[in-house]
Amino acid sequence: MSGDGSESPESIAATGAKWVRVVAVRGQGIRAWLEDLKSRGLKVLMVIAHESVGDGDWYTEMRYWALKYGDLVDSWQIGNEWDAAPDSPSSWIMSPGEISLLLHDGRRALGPAAHIVGAGMCSGNASRADAVDWSPVDAIALQPYGTLPNQTEDWSDVPGGFNYFPELIETYRHIGKPIWVTEIGIDGHDVSQETQARYLKGIVPVIAALADGPVFWFNFTDWNVDVMNYGILRGDGTKKLAYYAFQDVAG
Repeated sequence: MSGDGSESPESIAATGAKWVRVVAVRGQGIRAWLEDLKSRGLKVLMVIAHESVGDGDWYTEMRYWALKYGDLVDSWQIGNEWDAAPDSPSSWIMSPGEISLLLHDGRRALGPAAHIVGAGMCSGNASRADAVDWSPVDAIALQPYGTLPNQTEDWSDVPGGFNYFPELIETYRHIGKPIWVTEIGIDGHDVSQETQARYLKGIVPVIAALADGPVFWFNFTDWNVDVMNYGILRGDGTKKLAYYAFQDVAG
């Protein structure tokens, strides 16, 4: 489950989630929140994204996060959708050489014992990953928005639909690293509540069966009713149909 530090740890735990993914953001003090999550048995994946380092030196900024929250983090994701389209506003777009350098700086900053997941790829084009040096990471990450669970059901109401996850994941196996899925979701602006819930119940078990790590649904709460409706809760905290779908698959 993806969160941002504003959600009640109790309410996250009530969904049956086992992991929480959160982006490290300067000025956002979330130690108490993380401690609460950990006390409830939840594990934490912390993301080093562009908003984590800004224009600072990569190593220095990542070392800051390691010292600040390292004792509460179970795994680190370094980079976010480096392979996205150039006009993607939420992605930290890089060349293969740049993401390779970032991963090496991350390993030095976070230390040899840290568990590191690489980069959250979203393009669906596995050949773009071939030029990346993945040696610093313990696993690679996909964020395959638009991918479908199977070819046996009608998913024509789901935007994207450019591939099927069982086929997509196999195209990344040659990298030789375990594969996590660190974001998957569907915007409630684009589909009905029923479709969002049906897609969640369809895609999450398929990913869980084929991937080598946890699956992170994006997002816990709608961020903005006019912009981002990926949540299983509305912005006012009321439950959408996807909430109950998530409970079903998490259990």
